[in-house]
Amino acid sequence: MTNFGVLNSSNFSEINQIVEVVRNNVNQEIHIKLLREIDPADAPSGEEEGHTYKGKVYKLISTSIIPRKWEGEGVLG
Repeated sequence: MTNFGVLNSSNFSEINQIVEVVRNNVNQEIHIKLLREIDPADAPSGEEEGHTYKGKVYKLISTSIIPRKWEGEGVLG
């Protein structure tokens, strides 16, 4: 994961920060960016180039979640 809401590699230090981002964003969208390892032959070309790290190729994926209260504990079911 490269971004989780306001968190990124430069300001992330512990897992409890993710818990706080989720708690502070109930019913609000949290943007997430992550890297997924892909086969180099499947690497995208053009604007969506693959990202290489330690000899492996990754695709950047952007998504989001919206934490909501539900019948169980927490806000992510």
